[in-house]
Amino acid sequence: MPQNINDKVSEQAVWENSVTPDNDITPTTTQRRMMVCYKCRESIPAYSIFCPYCSIALYVKCPQCGVEYSSQYPACSLCGTNRKAYYKQQRQ
Repeated sequence: MPQNINDKVSEQAVWENSVTPDNDITPTTTQRRMMVCYKCRESIPAYSIFCPYCSIALYVKCPQCGVEYSSQYPACSLCGTNRKAYYKQQRQ
């Protein structure tokens, strides 16, 4: 039984006869992709939606156009809507 995702990928590739474990799997294909949380600066998996260390939401949905963008930015990267200003205007 595979111990981690890298072993599982290797076994599947060997089973499909697309690679051999000794020659064709390079370190770049089995390394986990990481990113840095903009709030706490911890290294976290690239697929994270929330930081597992500080619990901040890494992405938000634009209230105007619905596109998902990084929560570190105050305005939507597609339509330019400022989230805080939009919600403040909606409360009035």
